[in-house]
Amino acid sequence: EHSRMYWFNNGGNDELYLGSADLMQRNLDRRVEIVFPVLDNVVRKFMLEKILHFQLNDTVKARELQTDGTYRQMHPADGARPVDSQLLLMN
Repeated sequence: EHSRMYWFNNGGNDELYLGSADLMQRNLDRRVEIVFPVLDNVVRKFMLEKILHFQLNDTVKARELQTDGTYRQMHPADGARPVDSQLLLMN
């Protein structure tokens, strides 16, 4: 499953939000969804340093949005071990 975590580096001021659904059109039309800020510093630090760190370094299932709107699948660097964020978080 994918995250419903939204991280903004607002001029150097990290803002972290969690949501009830991913922000896709099918979830926003004719439905009510909620996105709320994570205000507790301990929880925010854990989520950014552990959960988001794993997800941003995933080289198994991650995709990177390109400037032309297409996605490029991420792969491990030559000789590097694959990083599977879902497996890491389950363990």
